[in-house]
Amino acid sequence: MSLVVLAVFLGSFLIGPRGTAEELKEYRAGQFASIGGKDYLIASNSQFVEILEVMPNGKLFQVSELHGMEAVNDLYVSAERGKTYLIVATGQYLIKYDITNPILPTVNIKRDLYEWHKGQYKIGYMKALAGNNEYFFAAGSRGVRRFIKENLFVDKIYTFEKSYGVAVGGNKLAVLTEEDGGLNYKGLIFDIKSGNLLEEIPVKNTEGISRCPAIDAFGNVYFPSDNNLLKIKNGVIGNYVNPTPDGSTFSYGASALPGGQAFYVNGYGITKLNKNFSKEKFASTGRNDLYGYNSWAVGVAAGKANGQNMVAVFDKASIILFDENLNLTDQYKYTPKHIDSLTTSTELKMEASKTFGMPGQTVYLKLYGFWPNERVIITLEGAKSFTSVNNLGYGEDSITVPSVGLGTKNTAISAKGEDSGLNYQVGFRIN
Repeated sequence: MSLVVLAVFLGSFLIGPRGTAEELKEYRAGQFASIGGKDYLIASNSQFVEILEVMPNGKLFQVSELHGMEAVNDLYVSAERGKTYLIVATGQYLIKYDITNPILPTVNIKRDLYEWHKGQYKIGYMKALAGNNEYFFAAGSRGVRRFIKENLFVDKIYTFEKSYGVAVGGNKLAVLTEEDGGLNYKGLIFDIKSGNLLEEIPVKNTEGISRCPAIDAFGNVYFPSDNNLLKIKNGVIGNYVNPTPDGSTFSYGASALPGGQAFYVNGYGITKLNKNFSKEKFASTGRNDLYGYNSWAVGVAAGKANGQNMVAVFDKASIILFDENLNLTDQYKYTPKHIDSLTTSTELKMEASKTFGMPGQTVYLKLYGFWPNERVIITLEGAKSFTSVNNLGYGEDSITVPSVGLGTKNTAISAKGEDSGLNYQVGFRIN
């Protein structure tokens, strides 16, 4: 980092926050979950994961942030042996967190999908996740793989072509994938127990967009296509065409409730379809003054919270929460809990109160972006100290400038997470 850029950042450190945090986040995926008698929405804002409690009044309240990821493509929440785990796909990595206590999440396993692992070949970049009680499934650059949840080992391959979406319901696995190197696209439906292919349906996905299919409690499968949503069970039994401009490909994802209601996002907003696949209601969310200029509905999750059905629309700029009849209950935008340039910047992960100093002087530090609750080692030449970050990956500490003999030395202050291995640095000159 250049001294000029560092000086600008340090100016923010001394005089207050810079910019608005919500402009930096891009909500795309999430899942409802019940943990310890409370209901939550676990959401990705592309930079990190947020654990949001769904309050009885229908509002969302953030209780934790999970950092230490280059990007967040998708997530999946599962219950295993009395504990609740969160699996996050960052592209190259799968990271499994124990979120049994949502306020104090911890990392359980981190798996590099580009490395050979105990005899398993390289898996490749993964973008979409889904699962059931026994397994979870990931779709990406080398098709769909089935993983054992306990250890993140692969135990089955479903396709070798690039895959753009995956869903699980009952004993069915639905996959949106390509064939012939991307010349054509298709929706595949597998029987999970036998591994047999049950159905194969042409699905338009001309731009290779990551799209989320869905499966309801009746075994109906929903595949988003370029400009429509298909309902599949022993062939196409429904086709809902987007109310969007001709030639558009604004079609992103679907989710379903146990009663057979389907919810579908197409950029402009969300459509509710009843169990007969007839449109019941449309709610506009995209590029709407009410929700913000950057709003564009790209993800959806339907589930139960506080005893009622809820639907979350991930519209990039925020999370828009509805009841099952698409009545608005909340719009959530990220607000940093620590208002400084660390939490409003997409790049800065450590700040120092000064960039130079004499031996014996104190330098105050702020840290951000580490794994939750991990211990961090801070070093400056021969000086070393230890601190811990909180459940948001945020911490504050200080270090004393050591003596380095005669003359001036250009060096760096380093902060390294003991568990994550994340290492952030800022330049420093000892006078």
